[in-house]
Amino acid sequence: MRHQDNPITVPSEDLLDRTEFAESMARSIRFIDASKSGFVLGLTGEWGGGKSSVIALIKYFLSKIEIVDLAQGGTSEIRHDNYDEYFVLYKNVEFIILSLEAQGKSPSMTPRSYLINSFDKVLKDDEKSNKAYEYWRMSCLYEAKKKVKFVDFSPWLFSNNAELATTMLTEIGRSIGAGFGLQVQVAFRRYAERFAEFAPLVGAGVDVLIPGGGFSFASTATSMLARKSVDQLTGPTLADLKSDLETALSSLGDRKLLVVLDDLDRLLPNEALQIASIVKGLGSLPNVIYLMSYHANRFEKLIAQAILGGAHISRNRDEGFQYLEKIIQYKRNLPHLDSSYLADMFWSEINEIIQNSESASIEERDLAEIWENITRHYIKGPRDVKRLSNALTISVPALREAVDIADLLVVETLSLFDPDVYEFVRNEIESLRGAA
Repeated sequence: MRHQDNPITVPSEDLLDRTEFAESMARSIRFIDASKSGFVLGLTGEWGGGKSSVIALIKYFLSKIEIVDLAQGGTSEIRHDNYDEYFVLYKNVEFIILSLEAQGKSPSMTPRSYLINSFDKVLKDDEKSNKAYEYWRMSCLYEAKKKVKFVDFSPWLFSNNAELATTMLTEIGRSIGAGFGLQVQVAFRRYAERFAEFAPLVGAGVDVLIPGGGFSFASTATSMLARKSVDQLTGPTLADLKSDLETALSSLGDRKLLVVLDDLDRLLPNEALQIASIVKGLGSLPNVIYLMSYHANRFEKLIAQAILGGAHISRNRDEGFQYLEKIIQYKRNLPHLDSSYLADMFWSEINEIIQNSESASIEERDLAEIWENITRHYIKGPRDVKRLSNALTISVPALREAVDIADLLVVETLSLFDPDVYEFVRNEIESLRGAA
């Protein structure tokens, strides 16, 4: 868990009791009827509260539901109650499959005996190797027949507004793959290419380029027409291509795309409004579900700042809330995080650091007192626990013989979460010693 702030990927790693919540969301997504028009979901929670982990678990359960259904329709022994075992065994040997693919070899054309023998070198057990192979076999069938296709898009990786909108459209089309048909792929590509032709002329104003994006066409229409080339004045319009895209997506039947937009609160104000406008303009596409994940207060303020130009600060969140209210059809907040889960994470991390550091020790009574009186007031989510444990991973081995570990824990807590107090203590240490 330490060092990397990565989301969990399987329920066995869930220390915050979010598994049931993620599974319920997965089932909701699985059975949303988006065949006539799209659907926009919101997932909100505090910064560092575990939204990305919940999204990873949602994907896990969506895959589990489909693979178990496929298995029950055939000869496979994978069932709902033993799925996790098969999944974990395969994940331990997945690198073998990835290595074959990297060499340009097709695992599906590789003899079964070769794969099982390769798995057995890692798992050291024939039964486990056969279970890992069975999961891989069913996952291949799932990839070919999956009902929900995941498309991950991180808009904060792109700094230019034109690039943001065009890249999102292109990425969705690219991620669809052959499994959802060439017609859908081509429709997305043609729409993205046409969009890219116009985006530089209007600063990628998705409100202008995507019908339903939100703002007035008139403000930019004159300059846009004046700067069009002959090529841009001929050929299909964006409205025509969107209609083609809707037709292609409607042909998917009971299959759908899940477009995941995570960490939206990392964006700049104009980028936040841009991505919300894209979803608003394309949110009605059939068989496309958007999952927007963000810190509500921050993201709503970003959108409001873009709309109001930084004015009316007191109204910022209201403006953003009202804008998103017109886009997001169903919003779920992360479940309230019981402080006992964070306390368990904290104790587990500290004890592991102490055990791995020779000559380091701390009395449980001291640790409990520090948690109760100091640390728990700063730890608001799992990311805070990770930040503190990362700092202690470095400082405890280096200073274990020079300082008391309990004091070091207090100092690192203040350094990370209350720098003003930390600086005061650091600058006034002699006077504080005298007062003591």
